[in-house]
Amino acid sequence: MSTSSTFKPASSTNASEPMKSSRSAASSVSTYNKTSTLSRSGSSSFDCSDCFSALEPVTEPGKSVIGEDYVTLASKPIFDGANGIIFKASDAKGTVVVVIKTVKFQKSQTPETYRASVFREFDNLKKCAASKQVVDVLDVARSRDSEELSLIIPYYVHGDLLDYLCKLRAKKVEISSNLRDAIFKQMVKAVDFLHRHDIAHRDVKPENFLLDSKGVLKLNDFGYSIDLTKTEEHANLSGLSCGTTSFKAPELIQIERDVNEGKEIDVSKINFKALDIWALGVVYFHVFLMSVPWSTANTSTDDRNKAMEKYIQRYPEGEKHLDALVDKLNDRNFSDPSNPALALFKKLHYDARGLILHALNPKPDKRCSSGTLLESQWLTQVFAQTKDLLDLIPK
Repeated sequence: MSTSSTFKPASSTNASEPMKSSRSAASSVSTYNKTSTLSRSGSSSFDCSDCFSALEPVTEPGKSVIGEDYVTLASKPIFDGANGIIFKASDAKGTVVVVIKTVKFQKSQTPETYRASVFREFDNLKKCAASKQVVDVLDVARSRDSEELSLIIPYYVHGDLLDYLCKLRAKKVEISSNLRDAIFKQMVKAVDFLHRHDIAHRDVKPENFLLDSKGVLKLNDFGYSIDLTKTEEHANLSGLSCGTTSFKAPELIQIERDVNEGKEIDVSKINFKALDIWALGVVYFHVFLMSVPWSTANTSTDDRNKAMEKYIQRYPEGEKHLDALVDKLNDRNFSDPSNPALALFKKLHYDARGLILHALNPKPDKRCSSGTLLESQWLTQVFAQTKDLLDLIPK
């Protein structure tokens, strides 16, 4: 349900581009923390993710009805966008706060393709239910007076990661490098679980990670996700253009251009998991520095990003040259004006530089896997707990 314009960094080609909080229909779950109580019960603020399991399991998703089985708690939505509308709600008994995420029917969709897209998101979320790094999904509910369907998901009082990090920055609260790495490790765990179960998310970004009451990060918004074992889910060329611009890999931008020009695309050759890995590489800059080395991986049109263009042109060929570059980055006096993006790589965690370079390899089949990241000496040595994030903002 997200859009490609949700996160809009500055369009300059400066190698260091600051990170800003932004909202979309998909990521607006972060605004859940604006109103956090059941208005009918008068209870205090709480994270519904803790009590979500208390609801009775749904045996037939799609049969529940908005207004009967789930009741909105306010007439005004939390967010209303082109692709969806989000309400804070409760179950019919008024015991558990949930979120109703209604997917809007698009002009390009038939009733069949619309229904299939909603249930694809539901099914892919359910397929990842065993991971504590993925949001729970309870149900698909229908409207009483339209064909629109809604996903029922937990309420997270702490909102999304980007919003939380921006709050900490606004309050001038320092986050240790080890805690930042712990945050990233949980994000990698989420993507790794998806990939091991043949799911590609295709919109990995800080806004799509929610923070529960125990400080656990949970990947959200599976609207663009695909099950790689079901070829029909990724055979539609119009569905290839998705995700958020600043997190798109260079090959995806080229694919989008080719589709727009009517060129033939062999979808079977697209490495969808590698798209998520590239996004993770960009995400680490956000988490560790609140800044990114480029705003887009576009290198072909008039609005191409020059920092990205130079990065691709000068990317090392082979492991030997890559190791040599990492050694240079570890030299305090090293600088390379011909490749301005490297200035930001130098600011990353010492052990992270080589792996993030691997994740951001312009050639998708040469990128490291999520498993490689998790098994690295860098992330296996992370000892901080993300629950410590919750103590950084006084209650």
